[in-house]
Amino acid sequence: MPDHPGGGELIANLLGKKIDEEFEEAEHTKTAKKLFNDLKIIGRMAFSLKSTKTAESKKGNEQS
Repeated sequence: MPDHPGGGELIANLLGKKIDEEFEEAEHTKTAKKLFNDLKIIGRMAFSLKSTKTAESKKGNEQS
């Protein structure tokens, strides 16, 4: 974290979260993207397709 060009605080605020969108929105360079792809995976986020579908269907019902 101390080596992050944007500062360690940016990373600290996202610890334990999926950061795909934030990473892309930051418009990282090709070099940064390569570094990101080469990082060691230290854990996986729990994911439930069922909960995602439930949330999407609730959104659809609210818009109807």
